[in-house]
Amino acid sequence: MNEKISIVVPVYNAEKTIVRCVESLRQQIYPYIEIILVNDGSKDKSLELCQQLKEKDNRIIIINKQNGGVSSARNTGIKSASGKYIMFCDSDDWVMEDYCSYMIEHVEDRHLVMCGFEEISDEQVKFVGKENTDKVEKILKKDFLKYREQGIGSPWNKLFELKIINEYNLTFPEDICLGEDLVFVMKYLKYMSSTIIFLHRKLYIYQNQEAITLSKRAPAVSENEYFYSALSSGIRELSHDDINMLTLCKQIIMQDYEKNFLFINGNSESIGKKYKHIKQAMGTKSFTTCCSEGVQSSNKIYNWLFMKKKAGLLTIYLTIRKRGNQKCEK
Repeated sequence: MNEKISIVVPVYNAEKTIVRCVESLRQQIYPYIEIILVNDGSKDKSLELCQQLKEKDNRIIIINKQNGGVSSARNTGIKSASGKYIMFCDSDDWVMEDYCSYMIEHVEDRHLVMCGFEEISDEQVKFVGKENTDKVEKILKKDFLKYREQGIGSPWNKLFELKIINEYNLTFPEDICLGEDLVFVMKYLKYMSSTIIFLHRKLYIYQNQEAITLSKRAPAVSENEYFYSALSSGIRELSHDDINMLTLCKQIIMQDYEKNFLFINGNSESIGKKYKHIKQAMGTKSFTTCCSEGVQSSNKIYNWLFMKKKAGLLTIYLTIRKRGNQKCEK
């Protein structure tokens, strides 16, 4: 095949990783690609490094814009893409040399192709999944959420048809920082055929940036509400109100609230203000609807605090746990 693939890379303060990322794309076995680097208002040497990379390879396109976030950068890249297919790669990740060739080899009209990925926390420690094989699995899109741990909600391990994205004006939501990737994928699934082609070969290397993620702001209550609304409506459209999928949806929402509460607990605010934030979140429609699922924790007390919406006790519990962890670190 000689169909062009556009690969969009959002770039923000990525001077330490952008060269590794782009070089892995330049070294693809499949040559018919364009690499769209969207510099999203970087304040370091990212733009300079992108320009140096462009001098080596005329398949590289640089777009320089004001900072607007990763979703804004991806949407900008989509507008500039000229390939039949489009892929996304984050600037701190990298890919195997057959990332493009193996994906396009299995493409079918109006299907979504998805590959496996390797997750690492640093250069030495790897978290290897269950398998890395040449197995090809076809998944009904109604079952999409069952594959969340395999990366169904991420854009970077997929081959999309640009025609579908443009035809239905699909974009990444720019006003939220919670679940925006999954929202985009769900929109795409709505308009493709019924099958997801899952390649179990690990072609994408995902750099776990949990420490950086935790340094960002916690999602506003409105964002949690938006994500719940988008996820539940997506399940109704794709899975036809499947009870198991709706239960899984509630569990995912509760896990996101847990992350939110841990973020709140980790900031420097007073216990009173932390309690106020947690109580406000627990009073939302999404939390009230989903709290019966708890957070699926083996800690029965912790799980009970979520299910019973005990904001005050949860605030105290998290504070005690935080202090205990700090003592252990010493």
